[in-house]
Amino acid sequence: MSGQRSRWGLCASQCQKSKQRLSKELSDCVVYCKSVRFSGFKHSRVHSKFYEISSFAESKAKKHLKEAGTASQALC
Repeated sequence: MSGQRSRWGLCASQCQKSKQRLSKELSDCVVYCKSVRFSGFKHSRVHSKFYEISSFAESKAKKHLKEAGTASQALC
């Protein structure tokens, strides 16, 4: 079945090469990103590094934003 085309008009071998290139590019990014626990905005401002990344659910993001807003209002 060599030469069979995908729905994008690429041969199977071209698709494989494209996937390998994308995998390599994504793999190269992993070296630069480190997953870290998000402890809060104040902590992040002081301790965060450019290569660190945090991920959390939207509900957690809203919670952190709400807490940060309450904390900043208390300072005023």
